[in-house]
Amino acid sequence: MALALDDSLHAWRHADGAPVKILPDGSSRTKRMPALGEQGMTAAQVHDPVDCLKSHWGERALACQGPKHMQCSR
Repeated sequence: MALALDDSLHAWRHADGAPVKILPDGSSRTKRMPALGEQGMTAAQVHDPVDCLKSHWGERALACQGPKHMQCSR
């Protein structure tokens, strides 16, 4: 099952550095996040999916992204 691209999930609560690390290395917490670096994704390419994901977020999620989400109410 694919993850939602919009801001309905918790991805907006992470700063850009988190997905930039998770995409090439994968997540040990779930098999749904494989290591894309092992499939040929380069460090230069990792920003493209992050930018694509964020293009589906609303203004509120963009303004409250990362550590700032603790001061924002949803």
